[in-house]
Parts: sequence; C-alpha cells; structure tokens
Amino acid sequence: MVLTIGAIGALVATAAGAMAYNAWNGRRWTRIGGIVAFAISALTILLNPLAMVAMAPIAIGAGLLWLPQIGRYFSAWGTIRTAPPFDADGRPTSCTESCRATDETHRDVSR
Repeated sequence: MVLTIGAIGALVATAAGAMAYNAWNGRRWTRIGGIVAFAISALTILLNPLAMVAMAPIAIGAGLLWLPQIGRYFSAWGTIRTAPPFDADGRPTSCTESCRATDETHRDVSR
C-alpha cells in the first residue's frame, strides 16, 4: 500500500510538472497534456479525501492553458522556433547592427 501511495504521488507530480515546464517553453501540445495531467491527478481519490486537494491547482492550470493569451504565447514561441538561424547574407540572425558592419566577425572558417 505504501508503494502505491508513493507511485501515485510521483505520477501526479511528474505529470503536472512536465506540463508546466513544457507550457513555459511554449509547447502547444501541453493544452491536451494539461487535461491528461488532471485526469492522472484523479488517482488521488484512491488515497484519501485530503489528497484530492492536489486536483484543484492542476485543474486551474489546465484551464488556464486554454486562454487566448496563452495561444498567442504559444504562437510567438512557434515563430521563434521556426525562424531561420541565418539571414540572406549568411550571417546569424542574432547578430546586431554593429556586428553586421564588420565582415571580420563572421568570416566563413571553412575556406
């Protein structure tokens, strides 16, 4: 019984933590994952009524993932992930204007 309680607690914490981490990193699939994490947290019913308190923050977090503001956040992260790492001149897109002014900074070292 003790191992079951520990396993359920670890499963609930892992599911909620993994969804929170990936939502922070802008992964759109965490919306569905939040619902799954809430369903996993329903396993706390097997423990005792006080353990069901863990379901409330997970339900709130899963609900917040569906807000329009979060959708814009996910879209912004998607844009960042799909941006080309180099511009048309072959220079890194993270290069500032001052570093673009000097060709010495970004010479092709393969020549």
